[in-house]
Amino acid sequence: ANLGVLKFLVLDEVHTYTGRQGADVAYLIRRLKQHTGTTGELLCIGTSATVQSTEGEDASVAISDFATKLFGEEFEPGSVITEAYDEPLHQGNGVLPDKVLVTDDMLSSPEDSEEKTRTLAEALLGSKIPDDATLRTMGDLLGSQRTVQFIEKVLFKNSMSLADLVEAYRVEVRSSSTDEECWRELRAAFLAGMKAEIDVRGQNQKRIIPKIHSFFSQGREIKSCITPDAPHLNDAGEVTCPECAKKNKNRIIKTFPLIFCRACGQEYYGVEIAEDGTLRPRDIDDIDVEGKPAYIFLGRHDPEKTPPPDQWLTKTGKVQGKYQEYADLEQADYCPECNKLYMSGRTEPCLCPTKMKVTVVPYPFLFCPSGECGVYYDRRPREFNKLFSFGTVGRSTATDVIVSHTLNALPEGERKILVFSDNRQDTALQAAHMNNIQKRLHFRRALYTVLKAKGQMELLEIGDEIFKVFEREGVMPKFSRFGGGSNLMMGSSRVEENAFKEYLLFNTVIELGSSQRRNQPNLEDVGLLRISYRNMDKLACAAD
Repeated sequence: ANLGVLKFLVLDEVHTYTGRQGADVAYLIRRLKQHTGTTGELLCIGTSATVQSTEGEDASVAISDFATKLFGEEFEPGSVITEAYDEPLHQGNGVLPDKVLVTDDMLSSPEDSEEKTRTLAEALLGSKIPDDATLRTMGDLLGSQRTVQFIEKVLFKNSMSLADLVEAYRVEVRSSSTDEECWRELRAAFLAGMKAEIDVRGQNQKRIIPKIHSFFSQGREIKSCITPDAPHLNDAGEVTCPECAKKNKNRIIKTFPLIFCRACGQEYYGVEIAEDGTLRPRDIDDIDVEGKPAYIFLGRHDPEKTPPPDQWLTKTGKVQGKYQEYADLEQADYCPECNKLYMSGRTEPCLCPTKMKVTVVPYPFLFCPSGECGVYYDRRPREFNKLFSFGTVGRSTATDVIVSHTLNALPEGERKILVFSDNRQDTALQAAHMNNIQKRLHFRRALYTVLKAKGQMELLEIGDEIFKVFEREGVMPKFSRFGGGSNLMMGSSRVEENAFKEYLLFNTVIELGSSQRRNQPNLEDVGLLRISYRNMDKLACAAD
C-alpha cells in the first residue's frame, strides 16, 4: 500500500463498538493500519450522540480511554469535543409581582405575535412595557424577571418533567400559590421567552430555546380478575386484585393476563389449568408450564352463531378429528373465590354464589369463538401473530401510533418529522416501514376521494379513477412497468400508464381483501366504504 493514501478513518455511532463486536472492529482497524502503513499516522475520528461516563467518572477521560482502545491510537481528554452552553447571566433576585397576573385568556390566545409576547411579558413583570419596545428589548427585560431566571437556572444543566418543574417553582418561588397558578406563570415565561430575543456573540437569539423530551412506553402487561363485576384492570403486576381487596380485605382474588384477538379485539385470559382445576396466570407464548395452557373466554360459545370454518369439516359436514377440541370447546364454571374451573358434567362445582360461565379455548389458539369474529388459523403462526397483550406491541406499531399522533398535533404546513435511531438495523426497518405506511395512506386517500366523488362505481373502473386523482392533485408517484431496472418512467407511454392503472386496481383488491385487524383497519372496517355485488341475491336464490 502507498503510505499517505489513507488519511482518515471515521466511525459513526462509535458507542456501538463494544463487547465482541468492538473487539473484532478494533482488531480490523489495527490490521488495516498495518497493511496500509499508517500506524501512528492515521487520523481516527469517532462520532456519537450517546456516549456517556459512569457515575463518578470524568466523561472526557472515559471517552478518550475508550477511543484509545478501539482505534489503537493515543487519545487525550482534550481531543474529545462536546457541546457547551453559555450560562445565562442574571442580576439580583428578579422582578416578581405579588400575585400571579397571567390568565388563561392570555395563554389561550391563538395569535403568535409580538403583541401577545408583550402582554405575557407585562403580566410576568407586573408593569407596562414601552410601546416602542422590540423583541430584543423584551428579551433583556425578561432576563430580570424571576420566573424566567428560575427556568434558565433549573433547566440549564438538567432536564425535568413539567410536574416536577411546577412543584419546584411553587416551593422556591410561589409558596402561597396553587399548582395551577404556578403552571400558568411558567407557561407564560416559556411562551414569551421563546419569542423575545437576546444578543449572543453579536447575533440575536431567542431568550429561551427549550429542548422538549417526550418519553413513550408501549405499556406494561394488563391483568384483571375473573369476577362478575370485572374487569378490574391493573398494570402494576399485581397477582391478586386490589379492587376486590378494597371491598373485603380478606378476599384474595387471582388476576390473569388480558390477551386480545388481533382480528376482532375479543379479550381472553391467559391461564394454565392444573389437574384439580386450579388456574394459574400464563403469558401468550409461555407453554413451558406444569398444567394445561389455555385461554378463558367469558360466556358460552354458541356454535350456531360462530360455527367452525368449512376447512375443518369433512365431506359429510363433521369436524375433522384433529380439529375436534378446537371446534367443540369445553364449557365450564369458574369460581373466583376458590380459583377453580369446574368442567361441565365432569366435576362437582363448589357452593360459592359467584361462579361464572366460561369457555375454555385450548392452546394453540386456532379459532376465535367470538360471535363477531370466527377467525381461524393453522398451527404455523406463533401466538404473538394471532393474539396480543399490552406490553407486547411491536416497534413498528408503536412508531405508527407516535408518528400519526404527532403529525395530527402539528400545524398545517409544519407536518414533517425527522427521526433518528442509534441502531442501523432498526433504522433500515423503520425507514422501509414508514415508506410503506406513507404509500398506503397516500393510496387510501386517493381511493376515498374517488368514492366520495362518484358515490358508487364498478371495481374495474377504480384504477383509472385513482390515476386521474393522482394526476389532478399533482401527486402522481413515479412508476415503471418493469421496475427499477427500466428507464420507462412516468408518462413515457400509454403502455406504462395502463400497467400502473392495473397496479392501482390490484392495490384496491388487496386493500379490500386484507385481514381485519383492530390496529390496521381498512376503509371498509371504519365505515368509509361499502361493497355490494351485482346479482348476488339472484345467485344466492338460484337452484344448484
